[in-house]
Amino acid sequence: HIIDAVYNDTAISDYILNKDWNKYDELMVYLKNHKLPLSGDYYLLGAQTKDLQTLNHEISHGLFYTNKEYQKEMKNLVKNLPNKITKLFNQWLKNNMYHRSVWIDEMHAYLSTGLVDSQKDLFKEKKIDIKTIRKPFIKLFKQYNADIV
Repeated sequence: HIIDAVYNDTAISDYILNKDWNKYDELMVYLKNHKLPLSGDYYLLGAQTKDLQTLNHEISHGLFYTNKEYQKEMKNLVKNLPNKITKLFNQWLKNNMYHRSVWIDEMHAYLSTGLVDSQKDLFKEKKIDIKTIRKPFIKLFKQYNADIV
């Protein structure tokens, strides 16, 4: 399950070293260690605010890990991004302490649900029309998210 994949010993060490560990991470480790009686595929998500963009971002992660068709289609979109976009995104993710194993997932989540200001600034600085590039990601997310809401 996803909790096992994300909250493994290496990831926990990375979080602690980067001082990004918080009470919600503690809760996830507790849930992982106590093996909730859930069956089948599931994805536990959390959003601290009522911000719809944040909630949709987390929903996109849930879809990515629980819906293989969605994951396949999003991976294909990411794979077909211009090299310049991929390199910029990867550098931003690295600079913001994202583990390499989640870069494709994070890239798809940001492109489908909204960029943060520092990403917008980066693409603007490089004169990249990110709005056009995001369109197929947004369309696909809305297509799959319509089944949830």
